[in-house]
Formats: sequence, structure tokens, C-alpha cells
Amino acid sequence: MAQHPFIESLQVKSLGLFDDLKVDFTPGLNIIIGPNASGKTSLLRAITFCFNSLPLSKMKYSPEASFGITVNKGDDSTFMAGYDGFTKGNDTYQGGDINVGKSFPAPSYNPLSGQVPYNLLAIGAHRYFDYEAIKFMKREDEQSQAKYIYDQRNSVQIDKPTLPSIKQWMINRYFQIDKPWAEIEKANWDNIMGNLSQIAPDGYSFSLKEIGRDLEPKFELDGNVCYLEELSSGFKSILAIVFSIVQWIELVNEGEKRLIENAEGTVLIDEIDSHLHLSWQATIAPALSKLFPSLQFIITTHSPLVMSTVRNDDINSIQKLVYIKDQGFRGEKIYTYGNDASSIISGTLNSVPRDIPSDNQFSILFEMIDNEQYPQAFDKLSELKEIYGAIPELAKAESMLAFLAPDDDND
Repeated sequence: MAQHPFIESLQVKSLGLFDDLKVDFTPGLNIIIGPNASGKTSLLRAITFCFNSLPLSKMKYSPEASFGITVNKGDDSTFMAGYDGFTKGNDTYQGGDINVGKSFPAPSYNPLSGQVPYNLLAIGAHRYFDYEAIKFMKREDEQSQAKYIYDQRNSVQIDKPTLPSIKQWMINRYFQIDKPWAEIEKANWDNIMGNLSQIAPDGYSFSLKEIGRDLEPKFELDGNVCYLEELSSGFKSILAIVFSIVQWIELVNEGEKRLIENAEGTVLIDEIDSHLHLSWQATIAPALSKLFPSLQFIITTHSPLVMSTVRNDDINSIQKLVYIKDQGFRGEKIYTYGNDASSIISGTLNSVPRDIPSDNQFSILFEMIDNEQYPQAFDKLSELKEIYGAIPELAKAESMLAFLAPDDDND
């Protein structure tokens, strides 16, 4: 069955944390989870190396290092891009050399900027912007140079993101969309502006109200009017993601592929939950997939609510980076779709859903009940109710004591 092109897999050896890593991806949403220092961001960075080897000149790596992606062209035929070992080693930081490696098996492409026939966008975790005054429209990058520029910058964007000017893009489009040559720009503008409420938290109405003579975009949020820079950090983060994707789509594609519903390529987003309220975390990934149906997303997150929105199937996947002795890191599919946050925290993330001292206090209470130390349990329950109030765990303990304890133990 025909589908849109996507990155089918990543292979990394002897690079950074990864001795030997292979991760398979699906064409839709791919969520990557794992504890800090497990290599989630390094995985995204490794993908960008397959499009541009320049950042390796500022890294420590061995001659045996290799990295490559397999791209499914949408008809089940594939090509690879990357290096399989280097002809010249670099064992120091800030080496300055751009080393050449042996390319992966044919048909393959070396990771030199602009040479890989596939579009990639990387969006880092820091997505905040301050006020800026816009005085006039600004010339945009030429389409012929856009892919080269994105390929060159993507590795840097993972670690030190510099956002395109959201306001400048809006001003440019606002004054272009009535021109006869801007049919696609107008279609994309109408699509995004008509669906702004989709990227807002559930229950919020959100729309662009106007762009006035002062070139300041005004939005309406649940009946309240505010300027772009007055929006919360969550709204800024979301708008930065969405408008960055649209700008990239229009610059690197040609013809009908410049329409956001037809655009192809892969978007990497590090820590998508950054700046987002809980209600947003539960909607952002599906919203992006709906807005950009032909794009592949590879996203890292720490959020149980993001994890609960993705299921493993032929289109979407959620994987956890785990370290296995003598094998290194591996991507293992996990099943968190529809699970509540507490279950994901305790089960999938192997953590406790509250601070450890509090969790220890509740454990002591339930151990007293299990050991039939009912008088002590009643005293402990009273102590904890003074501290924590009427929370579900204490209500459960109270019910257990009412059922199990002899009446005289509650005197």
C-alpha cells in the first residue's frame, strides 16, 4: 500500500552513548522515552548527522563510528544515508576536521548538506521568544538554498535552538496571501488559522483577531484579546513548533507538496512536553499528527500524558530506550496507550508517582495494616490526615481499617 516517505530505521555504532543501536520507526508519530542520560537527545542528534557531517568536527568519536538511516520512499523501496566507519580518525574534541567515511550500501548518500534527497527539521527543547518590533516585510530564504541551510543547522538546533521569527513569518504571510502568486501560502494560512483551537488545550477557543497598522498580531483566547508576546509560555512553545513546521514546509518543498496536508519529511522534536500544562500534554501529539498528516514525527518526552496518547500499530509507535548488559542501548516497544499517569509512572517509568519521603510514609501505614498493627495504624492514619488531607490513599487505608480492625482498636 502506498504511503508517504519516512525514516524507517536508524543504526548507530561506537558513537557517543551508543555501542550498537538500531531503532525502527513507523511513518506517523514515534515517541521515544527513557530516563535522563539514556540517550534520547543523542538519538535525535544522530539522525541529523546523517544529513550533515559538519558537527562531528566538534565531537569526540572513533574511526569505527558509524551512523545511518534507511529511508522508505513510500513504495517500500529504500535508500540509506550515513557513514560506515571513517577513513581518518578524530579522537579529540574540537578537532576541526570534517572526516569522510565509507557510505552505507548502495543506493546510499553521504551526509553532506543538501545531498540527501529527503527533508528533515529539528526543533530543540527551548522554544521561548521575547518581544520584537517588526517594521516591514522581510525577504525569505531562496527555496534552492533552504534545504542546504536546514541540513546544516539541524544538529545545532537540537542543542541550542534558535527559533525563526514567528511574528515576522506572520507579517510576511498576512500581506502576501492576497497576491495571485501566493495560492499555496494562502491555503496554508487559512488552514492553520482556522485550526488554532486544535492546538490549544481542551475547552479553549483560540484565534487570530487581527494584525493592525502597528504590525502587532492580536489573538483572542476565550474572549480575551492579547498580543503574541503576552501569550503563556505554553502557547509560545506550541506556536513556535507549528509555525516553524509550516515555514519549513513552504521552503523545502515544491509544487503541491508545499501544502501542509501534502508535505513530506520528518520532524524531530526534543522534549515536546517542555512548557506545556498537563491538559496540553495530553493533546499535542495527536494534534500535530492531524494538522500535518503526511509528516513523520520522532519525538522525545518525559510526560506520562504524552505517552498515553500513542499506541503501537503500523502508523504510530512508542519505544523506551533501555540499556542491556553486553548489548548496549535498545529501543523496546512499550504499551502505554490509554493508561493513567500514575500507572505509567510506576509501571513503565519504574518510579513513584510522588516524592519518596511521602511514599515511604504511606508504605509504613499499609505495612502496619498488613501486619495487623491496627492501633498503630489508626495513629499513623490520623497523623497523615493532618499532613496530607483527604487523599485517595488515606481514604483507602481508612476503609481497610474499618473493615479489618476490631472495634476496640479504634477506641
